[in-house]
Amino acid sequence: MKITGSHGISVNISSARELGSLLKNINPGDILSAKVISSEGSKARLDLGGRIITAEFTNGVPNEKNIELILTAKTREMIQFSLKENDPAEKLFRFLSPFAMLHEDEVKNTSLQNLARFINTGKHDLTEINLFLLGLKKDERKDKNTSAFFNRLLLKGVPFQTLIDLSYLVYSKYNPVLFAAYQFMLNMTGRKPLNQQGEPGVHFEESAEHICNVLKEDESDFYLMLDLIFDEDKNSEMYGELVFPDDDSFSRIEYILKENSIFFKFDLSAAGSLGVFVKTDKDIATINFLSEKEDFLLFMKERDDDLRELLGISGVKKSIISYFDSKKIVDKLELWSLDFYTKSGFNIKA
Repeated sequence: MKITGSHGISVNISSARELGSLLKNINPGDILSAKVISSEGSKARLDLGGRIITAEFTNGVPNEKNIELILTAKTREMIQFSLKENDPAEKLFRFLSPFAMLHEDEVKNTSLQNLARFINTGKHDLTEINLFLLGLKKDERKDKNTSAFFNRLLLKGVPFQTLIDLSYLVYSKYNPVLFAAYQFMLNMTGRKPLNQQGEPGVHFEESAEHICNVLKEDESDFYLMLDLIFDEDKNSEMYGELVFPDDDSFSRIEYILKENSIFFKFDLSAAGSLGVFVKTDKDIATINFLSEKEDFLLFMKERDDDLRELLGISGVKKSIISYFDSKKIVDKLELWSLDFYTKSGFNIKA
């Protein structure tokens, strides 16, 4: 039996006779289960209803051991099968799994129609898509933009290094994986918060009074600082933001935190946007970097050894690090969405 075309399995009449009574009572549209016993190149031996059949797959033998065949045509001259396509949610999960916060069952329970509609409402990045999958919304209010707050303090004369130290101390209380990722990015950009003993440096103590005087000038800034330092709820938020020292100002890091997974989005003025997906499982860490800029990904690749060393110090015995073009991923999601709507008969503009 020979498998031809993009999905078809063509069986000539002589091969079909080998199947005997197995095909006698089946009709087009019926499904048969088969098991791949062994394969070599494009050929495989299949167990089909207890009968062993040799099949040639022109597009390669499927990775799965258990496959399903749909009878598409049955004539005197030919019997033709097609490989049953995977469930759309299953296919989508496979594609999204390296950078999505949801587990497989959660993706399957997601309304694919709603996801396809969301993707087609505009140019959404992976942060927004993850938030949508989790049922969360961005909070774009200016009073929640901590990076804008820190940049205001800079303009009022608070030293850059003092604010780096302050953010470092605040985030040290956050989720350990979140804080470890923050430390790594600081190291990659050459920033040195506090001193080597991890205690506030002299310059920070000297600046504390200055910060207090600046905060007295604006009551709203004073309460923002209190909220930043003492709001314990921030430590357990699923979605939030951190401030990150850029060239001579502070930029924004968005993060999504769910169980043992974290997704970051760094907005850096010179390098552009960097997405980082981190998943930990006991002493194994999976880290995926995403960016539209190839040179940014190369920059991170060159520091691969530094990251593995930091992970080792943190007790991680095995790390899997990968690099992805984020634009290509979003483009593929848009194509999937269009294809889903087309096959489902939905109006994509609805």
